[in-house]
Amino acid sequence: MWPSQLTYLNLSSNNISGKAPDLSSKCGYISMIDLSSNIFYGPITNVSSTLTSLHLSRNKFYGGISFLCQIDQGFLVVLDLSHNFLSGQIPDCLWHFKELKILNLEHNNLSGRLPTSVGSLIKLESLDLYKNNFSGELPLSLNSCTSLNSLNLGANKFSGNVPLWIGENLLKLYVLILRSNNFFGTISLQLCQLEGIRILDLSVNKLHGTIPSCLDNLTSMVQEGFLPTHNVQFYTLKLFYSGGYHYGERDDKYFDHAMIEWKGYERELIRLLKNIDLSSNNLTGPIPYEVTKLYGLHALNLSKNSLLGEIPETIGQMKQLETLDLSRNNLSGEMPSSMSSMNFLNHLDVLYNSLSGRIPSST
Repeated sequence: MWPSQLTYLNLSSNNISGKAPDLSSKCGYISMIDLSSNIFYGPITNVSSTLTSLHLSRNKFYGGISFLCQIDQGFLVVLDLSHNFLSGQIPDCLWHFKELKILNLEHNNLSGRLPTSVGSLIKLESLDLYKNNFSGELPLSLNSCTSLNSLNLGANKFSGNVPLWIGENLLKLYVLILRSNNFFGTISLQLCQLEGIRILDLSVNKLHGTIPSCLDNLTSMVQEGFLPTHNVQFYTLKLFYSGGYHYGERDDKYFDHAMIEWKGYERELIRLLKNIDLSSNNLTGPIPYEVTKLYGLHALNLSKNSLLGEIPETIGQMKQLETLDLSRNNLSGEMPSSMSSMNFLNHLDVLYNSLSGRIPSST
């Protein structure tokens, strides 16, 4: 039993083991609990409704997350249950989480469809479900989460078309990761409306058709250099309570890193990098020259598709590119001489195409 006057508890990053402790309101008015990066195990039960921030990531918790239905006060702002062994479905009782901004459930064994009530999370800024077993189409109600900045649904079993409403309603997105799912259909023109997007990862799906020529509408990728973090409208991520007021402490671990493929390997990289990954799909047609107008792009991966035609001659104007992967397509012709001016390029893969001619000299 915690002390009755306890309002802020941080035991993170230790080697504390044992069954899940009692997190109920019997412990007093606790605003924040952080037990992350320990060796706690067992099911999560008896969670207090007074919490604004709950961090239980990187432990060995197992069982379902039905305890969410017991939290009926709606104060919760941050919920991080990532890197555990949780299973079952997300219960359809999220209506009362009107203040929730961070929901991180990545690296668990959760399954089933996303509940309709996810659309009630109207203040949600980051939704991370990476590496679970979720399935089915994305619920239409998710289009109500218009405050989303980061949506990571990678490495699941989601299916259906990539919804048009992502580009029509979620206009604040700067991270969209749908990699390693079962999405099919074409890449919609509506995605070109995501002007602030920095990471667009649709790789390892079943998408077909051509690459939209409107990608040069992705304004943040046209701008060169790194965008300052203060341009991103995120608020407090860890909260604590003191003297009747809530104060915020910025914790960039929720926003500044994402699992993406980088130079042939899946790595957790800083999200200030600008990356487009459309690899491992069934895309056809030529590489639109408009892609080469994305002057600020750091990584472009179009490999393992059925693209044809020549590499656009204007590709050399993408001077910020560090990694370019066009391998395993049906590209032909010569490598453009303009590539000799791509001074930051340090990973180039054009394996398994029908390219010919001389390799451009460069620095």
